[in-house]
Amino acid sequence: MMDSGSWELVLPASCDGLPAAAEGSSCCGKATCPSASYKLTSHRRDAERPDLGEIPYLGGSCTVLDGFDSVGLPGAEPLPDVPVRVIVDHSIHFFKTASAQAIFGISPGDPTGGPNKVLSAMGVERFTVCLDQSGEAGAIWLNDSPKASADKASWKEVRSTMRQYWGTWTSDWQLAGAGAAVPLGCIEDDCGVIIDTGTPLINLPQAMYDTMEKHIHGRGVADCSDLSKFPTLRFTIGDQALELSPEAYVADGGERQPGTSLLVAGLQFPAMPMSSEDHMLWKSGKPFRQCVLLFEHYGEDAQMWGYGPLVTLGLLSLRDYRVQFDLGARKMRFGEAAADCSQPQNRSRLERPTGARRLQAVVPHKLAPSLLARAGGKVLAAWAA
Repeated sequence: MMDSGSWELVLPASCDGLPAAAEGSSCCGKATCPSASYKLTSHRRDAERPDLGEIPYLGGSCTVLDGFDSVGLPGAEPLPDVPVRVIVDHSIHFFKTASAQAIFGISPGDPTGGPNKVLSAMGVERFTVCLDQSGEAGAIWLNDSPKASADKASWKEVRSTMRQYWGTWTSDWQLAGAGAAVPLGCIEDDCGVIIDTGTPLINLPQAMYDTMEKHIHGRGVADCSDLSKFPTLRFTIGDQALELSPEAYVADGGERQPGTSLLVAGLQFPAMPMSSEDHMLWKSGKPFRQCVLLFEHYGEDAQMWGYGPLVTLGLLSLRDYRVQFDLGARKMRFGEAAADCSQPQNRSRLERPTGARRLQAVVPHKLAPSLLARAGGKVLAAWAA
């Protein structure tokens, strides 16, 4: 998982071929890390930190071995002595349910203000993330940059002012659609916003979530057959105006079995039937297709020190943009994405899909919530860089 909310390479260690006594001290057992595949045969322990250490996560903690290993990308020679942290035990639900082999931290730095250790060791100065408009694929480019002046002009550039996250101030959130725009929040006072690739969801402060829910229900939306009934989210990040179309937060949740609640674990917004036909199937107790709105909130608002209430924009919400993260300049750049995530400088124009766009398909019970959102009312320290 490429996680913009962390700054290290963290891997669960497999116990395959090791004695049972190694579990919890030298490796992570099947019950705790069912998908672990990393073998310790190439791991070189850190002489300065030879003992087991703890990584505090907002969702729990990990017991880790610090060390180094060779790390490479497909088609490139492995780089030696890249720092890695190997999980031998943990209390994090994510590693027990997800198939992740590693968390690759791509945040700009650590809490002390130091650089991202893994990206620095691999010589990565910037990277760009894009989601295919089909909702089924995507791309990450390493060390790319907008070269042509025309391409530079197509980016909306924002300075990332947080020390350990890709984030800054956000304001003027509105719901746009038919009629006048409706204020959503962060109007008189700015909020903090973090681009969090570690979750697919959008986390809104409680008051903003309540306004969003009331607005959608007030428009009589009963299914997802007509996305024009859903509002477009408009807001500013730094001094740049951005917007998210309904396709950025409405997803295809697949088939739902009869006799079940429309509530989905991890999502506060209840699912809806995909169409009027699906609504009739649901009412008659038959299997139906559902759509889900990719919003979350967790009671007390998460507060970012120096920024106020926190908004997190998860990966799926960035479907309309390619987002470049520049470590050296500490800047985020938002540009229009080609439909298939091809590099725009290789095209005469950006090819956007025509007609109705396909909704992104998701597995609702696998939508990992934001660890930052789960912090609830805790104040998170993220001083300006």
